[in-house]
Amino acid sequence: MLASTCVFVFLLGAHSCRTANPVARENFAWQYQQTEGRLNPKYVIHTKSDTAAKIYFRIPTKELLYVREANNIFAARILIRYILHPISSAPTVSDSGHVVQVIPQAENETMFLGELEMHLPKVENYFVEITLRDLNKSTVTRSVIHLNNQSPNSVSRFMLTEPSSETPLFAQYVARSKPFSLRYASSASQTFHVSYFKTWSGPAPPPFAYLEQTQAKAVPDSTFIFSTDATTPIQFTKQGRYLLKADSAIAGGFTICVFYDGFPEVVTASNLLQPLRYMTAKNEYNKMATAADVKLAVDEFWLNNSGSEERARVVIRQFYNRVEEANRLFTAQAEGWKTDRGMLYVIFGPPQGVYRSADSETWYYGDDLGASTTTGFTFQLQKNTGCADDFYLLRNMSYNAFWTHAVDTWRQGRVFSGY
Repeated sequence: MLASTCVFVFLLGAHSCRTANPVARENFAWQYQQTEGRLNPKYVIHTKSDTAAKIYFRIPTKELLYVREANNIFAARILIRYILHPISSAPTVSDSGHVVQVIPQAENETMFLGELEMHLPKVENYFVEITLRDLNKSTVTRSVIHLNNQSPNSVSRFMLTEPSSETPLFAQYVARSKPFSLRYASSASQTFHVSYFKTWSGPAPPPFAYLEQTQAKAVPDSTFIFSTDATTPIQFTKQGRYLLKADSAIAGGFTICVFYDGFPEVVTASNLLQPLRYMTAKNEYNKMATAADVKLAVDEFWLNNSGSEERARVVIRQFYNRVEEANRLFTAQAEGWKTDRGMLYVIFGPPQGVYRSADSETWYYGDDLGASTTTGFTFQLQKNTGCADDFYLLRNMSYNAFWTHAVDTWRQGRVFSGY
């Protein structure tokens, strides 16, 4: 259940103002780095109608500073501000608003959940800048969320929640044993057309690989229709990708990925093996995949390349920590480590620079982001995949040397970091 707090200020307005767009100039690398002392909120935007939406947010309470109030109660104070930009003219501000909330300290509460109403002036694609400020310790975090609001099949019309609840899951994936509920706009109930895809895509090709621009459209393994409401628990027990559409004649939809129990963590020998495809030859990988004991084969791979058990433990811990974090950060139509951003995150580590525009994201690696040795990767937002945060890499042969150096470093038993 969403927390109830004392709201001091709420302001909506600033329609059609003109302002410089600060998004591309700010470094958002912190979102992909595990940094102590920084606010790490999660957001999801759910559009209730063509003109109304709600921002749901979740903040780990350990990241907030609680101070003694006049009533002798310890409380945190936060300010959440949003600015709504239409993608068609990014510098324009279509709407803005903010709220100040007081959060009393409570035992056994690890997360604070809240919400903020947002006005959408018209049916359009937007990106939303959200600023979170801890007023007690003057720390600020800014985030950018892409918001598609152009059709009944827009991702933002859908939201996964805890069963029979309005509490968002803040993700588009669930474990096969986990029930959930599905909210669709303001409808009390809704009928959905579902395409089910049993198999996942393979790992992302290397960043220098040439890809055909036109690819065959995936054919679903099955299709079905089901109806539900916002409170009825749902459970998809078959692993795979489910694409839901409110209108089967329109592109887009909402993707729900159903993974193994324990996801996004690495829990099986197969989970250990598969990311090694990024740094192994085909024959080498197939030999491990068909071994009588896959776990032992993976262990031997790391030990043989590291030269000692101590070095192997360090490399294994760092590598699979990245795999799990990629799953948390980048899961879209497949596990996060398989995506283009997940591939770079696993092999190169968190980027030193992340800069965003209305529909793209550029990563930079290097000690000095302005130096000639800096390597940059640009990702473009994919449309109509059913995922709110799905990007593909603009590949280039010039990345070959950087990729080869990183893979060789891992195979020499050393952790590679792109700086």
